[in-house]
Amino acid sequence: MEAEWLALMASTATYQNVSSRDVYGKKTGGTVVSFKCHIKLNRRETYDSEGNNVVYGGTVIMDGVYDIQKNAILNMPDGTTPKILNVQTFYDEVGPHHTTVDFEG
Repeated sequence: MEAEWLALMASTATYQNVSSRDVYGKKTGGTVVSFKCHIKLNRRETYDSEGNNVVYGGTVIMDGVYDIQKNAILNMPDGTTPKILNVQTFYDEVGPHHTTVDFEG
């Protein structure tokens, strides 16, 4: 099972936990942490009176357990930095196994 799990981890992304904010509220990141991951993307269309609005989001399944905060700066392989909606750690019979991050934007 471990070989199949590692085969899913085809992408590499990074995150930076926020160390501070400037006077305008812009996040300043700390140390860059690189990780192997599997990215599941989804597309949501919302319609208003002027047309539609397409929002991209998804889930990053991180290979391992990471101390990523909900307000961290997530840098995707395509160069985007989406907003983190949720961070969750999953456990198996031994202990913590992997972390998932839900994102949007």
